[in-house]
Amino acid sequence: MLTIDQGLQQRLQKHSYDIVEAIQVIGGTNIQFAHDPKTGRIVVIEINPRTSRSSALASKATGFPIARISSLLAAGSTLMKSPTGEKAPWKNMSHGVIMW
Repeated sequence: MLTIDQGLQQRLQKHSYDIVEAIQVIGGTNIQFAHDPKTGRIVVIEINPRTSRSSALASKATGFPIARISSLLAAGSTLMKSPTGEKAPWKNMSHGVIMW
């Protein structure tokens, strides 16, 4: 198992928070970094919305477009504006809290 020192972990965590705030992420996100231990240089390799592997199965089983809704939210839309028809569990709610 590879480990990194606490100082580097704190730098990566700060960079992660800065990135998420700068691009106004809504929801979970994975950020992958590359670090050169010789120079200390840190580079962002990729940024992806975080979903579990079971999301595709749940989406297919229920017919609910999880990936589509996640993409719309990531692009700045809201749950209330999402085009999910009658399957939207939040359509009759007065606020954006989802309870399954």
